[in-house]
Amino acid sequence: MHTPPEREFDIVIFGATGFTGQFVVRELISRAWDDPRHALKWAVAGRSSERLSDLLGRTKVWARNTFGTKCEELVSFVGVIVAACDDRNSMEAMCARTRLLINCVGPYRFYGEITVSSCILTRTDYIDITGEPQFIESMIMKYHDKAAQAGTLVVPSCGFDSVPADLGALFLQKAFAHLGLACSSIDSIVSIAAGPHGAKGHYTTWECAVHGFGDQQALKQIRMAAKWPPVKAFGPPQQIRNRPFRDPRVGHLWCYMFPGSDASVVRLSQQTLSRLQPSFQPCSYSAYFSLSTFLYLPVLFVVGGVMRFLSRWRWGRWLLLTFPRFFSYNFFSHDGPTEQQMNETSFKMKLFGKGYQRSATTFSDENATLINAVVSGPEPGYVATPIIAHTCSRETSFQ
Repeated sequence: MHTPPEREFDIVIFGATGFTGQFVVRELISRAWDDPRHALKWAVAGRSSERLSDLLGRTKVWARNTFGTKCEELVSFVGVIVAACDDRNSMEAMCARTRLLINCVGPYRFYGEITVSSCILTRTDYIDITGEPQFIESMIMKYHDKAAQAGTLVVPSCGFDSVPADLGALFLQKAFAHLGLACSSIDSIVSIAAGPHGAKGHYTTWECAVHGFGDQQALKQIRMAAKWPPVKAFGPPQQIRNRPFRDPRVGHLWCYMFPGSDASVVRLSQQTLSRLQPSFQPCSYSAYFSLSTFLYLPVLFVVGGVMRFLSRWRWGRWLLLTFPRFFSYNFFSHDGPTEQQMNETSFKMKLFGKGYQRSATTFSDENATLINAVVSGPEPGYVATPIIAHTCSRETSFQ
């Protein structure tokens, strides 16, 4: 079993002053408060000591209002580390002080690699909450062997992107195996339910999307260089729908391909498990999202079309990043969602699995077995993601 080294801290949250980072800090306070021993040693990290102090001051107020004055005292024992991605010495010094680092600094394509390499160098376990396929796959290609040699765990995408999809797929595969069947393919369709005050996204998510759309060729080059083996699923090829469609499985709602990292992460997990476990039978996977009303479809086409066009050029990306409200139809901003909007928002991911008898030689709807699963939770980006990240932190280093 993996045993991380003894360090000054158990966990360091890097990028704690960012929009998502502050909620990762709050979630850790909640978990530390629930531990009657209060034995967890942890710290917040970022490039500005002033902003970190301000964060802890605001967190004290939140802790007092949420759990009482005794919980407020826990914040006083939180460590503070100053580190910046453009200063390798500070990064390595930060990583050397902790058993596990949770990286909340995005876009990861610009700021993630130095954190990964510093963790491997100092033998510090690493997780992040990225949803950027280019970063995920390039880090695996560059650092998998180095991390294995160092005995270090590097686990990207430990948030809404893409734990619900990854674990949901494995859950369905186990359900088919329990019946003596082989899971052939899985479709996931995620829906976001907003409250009366609507839903919003933060600027950093928009920034990651803009650069991802503008550099899709790089992802293709990474996959060609990495030479990932194809997923040899049992059964017929899975139908991938590249255009909007209405799906009776979700009440005939309009659906479209999900632009996040779910398909990439699930595929990589399937490839890795089939390589490490010869008896593992991988399956095909496709990810979609549903629209609550047809009226959102033209908005999606306009926003997506403009984004794809402008993101190809530097001046276009400048426009998209300078005016996020305008180009995202007022969804993304530097303010992000309010507390009320986050409390009113939730997600539901429905996974539809198709499988067959392992002895089957012909495949049709008549001899297919269908098993469905549902993964649901609170607001995905800033409520569910911190919960998932801390759950993953326990699974990596604190079993």
